[in-house]
Amino acid sequence: MRRLRKEAKNNLTSRKYVIATLKKGGQKFEILVDPWKAHAYREGQPISIDNIVIVEEVFSDAKKGEKHSRETLEKIFGTSDFKKVAEIILKEGRVPLTQEQRKELAERLRRQIINMISKLCIDARTKHPIPPKRVELALEEAKVRIDINRSADEQIMDIIKKLSMVIPIKYGVARIAIKVPPIYYARVYPILKEYGELKQTEWGRDGSFYALLELPLGLREELIGKLASLSKGEIQVKLLD
Repeated sequence: MRRLRKEAKNNLTSRKYVIATLKKGGQKFEILVDPWKAHAYREGQPISIDNIVIVEEVFSDAKKGEKHSRETLEKIFGTSDFKKVAEIILKEGRVPLTQEQRKELAERLRRQIINMISKLCIDARTKHPIPPKRVELALEEAKVRIDINRSADEQIMDIIKKLSMVIPIKYGVARIAIKVPPIYYARVYPILKEYGELKQTEWGRDGSFYALLELPLGLREELIGKLASLSKGEIQVKLLD
């Protein structure tokens, strides 16, 4: 027992940890976890509980070292198995972020949003894509605050609305009709699937492939350029809106 306590103490002093908390059945349940691995686990990465937790104890108050009894765990969780209880706490509870994590997540989310806007939008005046660098500068000019507690999808429209106050920006979906000669079909089809959604397809009598494609506005010009380069202009493209 003394050896176990000594190893647990060594873990606490040698590794950074946060307290994951779950309130259930009128009580509080806490475990000590590695902040980076716990966050990755909550995002769906396959990490074992053994590699996430610092010590195999469920506390009622981790700071005071007060632990829950096996009977309490059985009553609230239906099991006293530590790994099963820890999984529930990690999935349903709250895992605080360290300052370092907040900074990294904010930057990662910021880059994701910049790339999304560059793909989803075009310059409303020139009809050309908006380069990521211009989006980045516009975010600064509009003093946009990115919320790390919301996904990029959840806040992208609010951000685009704010950017419209400082740059001419248009969000939407482009629809283009494409005629692909038989010789290019095998190479072109996966490209079309990559860029957007094929709404209609059919084969012509001459073996040509006809498609109606919907894709983000910001990718329209890039796709047209790629098709022209691949076929030396033999692939026909018509803008529908």
